Order: sequence, then structure tokens, then C-alpha cells
Amino acid sequence: MGLASGVYLVAANPLVTELFPERPGRALGQHGVAAQLAAVAAPALVSAALLVDSWRTTLQLVAVAAALMTIGFTLVARRAEFPAAGADDTDFAGAIRTQWRLVLTGVLAIGATTLVWNGVFNFYVTYLNTLSLSGGTGRLMLLIVFAAGLPAFYVSGRLADRLPNLPYLIGLIVAFTGCIIVLPAVGGRWPLVAFSAVLGYVVHSIFPAADTYLLGSLPDQHRASAYAAYSGGMMLLQAPGSVIVGTLRDAGVSFPDIFGAMSAGLVVVSGVLLVLYVGSRLPTSAQE
Repeated sequence: MGLASGVYLVAANPLVTELFPERPGRALGQHGVAAQLAAVAAPALVSAALLVDSWRTTLQLVAVAAALMTIGFTLVARRAEFPAAGADDTDFAGAIRTQWRLVLTGVLAIGATTLVWNGVFNFYVTYLNTLSLSGGTGRLMLLIVFAAGLPAFYVSGRLADRLPNLPYLIGLIVAFTGCIIVLPAVGGRWPLVAFSAVLGYVVHSIFPAADTYLLGSLPDQHRASAYAAYSGGMMLLQAPGSVIVGTLRDAGVSFPDIFGAMSAGLVVVSGVLLVLYVGSRLPTSAQE
């Protein structure tokens, strides 16, 4: 399942930008909205399936749905006229050597940010339970976080086309850092509802902004290969987020202390990005 989802993202995002080169941010945002709609609807669909039968049947239905969608996509793809923009993108190692500055910037900035995000959202309901909120209320807060991704992808994709990519992306990372800093101080049902909406909007805005920065900058002959290298490196940094939080919790570390350490790390990342940007040390375009 991890291989399937990883390969999908690496293949789909470069394809989307090649299909719509004039407005890559807008296209990536619309693609993100569709994915987020599925993420929001999935829990309700799974719950409905479980009312009818077991987890085994639910997973079998997921497999059948995936197979049918694959067949449908294949039929549509056969009739579509695809651009030849990536036809020369055959030198994976060469693309990394040429575009290593863009790849490294994306890996470090987004990898560190999503590491924290991975740890936060996987334990968000558990954390809210420690604030004496019921499990149902905690799950509702998490739903709000993901539902906020719908306008975030839509709006952020369009802003990424209109604003300078790097300042916009760095600004979003700084805003996410601020969210993690104030998280332990937020209490009460309605403040948490508002915070969950803001957190969801900010973090989901980062993804189309980052993809627009990278895919909009990379040339045709390196786009897919360099983006694949970025995705692999970013996901390696992101993956341990929930393991780190879980391990610290098992060791008796409180959630406020964990969030404090995470926010301190993000402050360092944000500060480094800002200093490098002001000093014109971050890449704003690809190497030819």
C-alpha cells in the first residue's frame, strides 16, 4: 500500500504540471482538492461498510474499487493525448546531480515540516483525549483538520501561481511553526475547533506551494526524475514522525514537551530558510 501511494504521487504530480504548464499551481491545487475529498469521505464510507460486514469485507471492497478505478483510468489514458515534455527525462542520476540544490532544499524544508505534521496528526485524537475530550469529539476535530484541506488546496494552488514561490512557501512553514508553538496553550471546545481549522488550512496549503515551487522550476528533461528524488528523500524524513512521538510518549514525555521540542526544531528550520533566502542562497530556478 505504501509503494502504491508513493508511486502514485511521484507519477501524478509531474504529469499534472506537464498537462497544465501555464497554471501548475492551480492544477496541483485541484488535484489536491480531489484527493482531500476522498480523505474526508473515507472514514464515513469505511464506517458504513463496517455496519454491514467485517474489516475483511471492507478491505476487499477497497481493493475492488481500486481495481475498477485503475481500469477506468487506463481506458481514459488510452484516448488522451499526453504531452511529450518528459520524453527526454531518462537520466535519473544526471537529473539529481544537476538539480541537487532544488532537491535538497525541498527535502530539508518539507521533510522536516511533514515529520512534525506526521507526528501531530497521528496523535491528535490521543492528545485531545488527555484534555478530557471524548474520543468522538477528538475524531471530529481531526475531521475538521482534514476538511480544512479542501479550501487550502484550492486557494493555495492559485496563490502559488501568483506569488513568488519561495517567500510564500517559507511563510507557510513559519505559520505552521506558529501553530505547533501555540497548540499546548489551546483549550476548550470552540477554541480547539478554530485551531483545528487553522492548522488544517495552513499545513495543507504547504503541499501545493511546495510542489509548484519544485515542479514549476524543474525543466522538462529533469522534472520527473528530480521530483522522484525529492519525494523519496522527503518521505524518508517524514516517516519517523509518529514513531518518534509514540516512543517519547511510552517513555513518559508529556505532549506539551513533545510539541515544544518539535516547534523548537521548526523554528531552527524556518530561521535557516529565512537567512538563506535573504542571503540569496536558496535556488529560485533550476539549473539547465
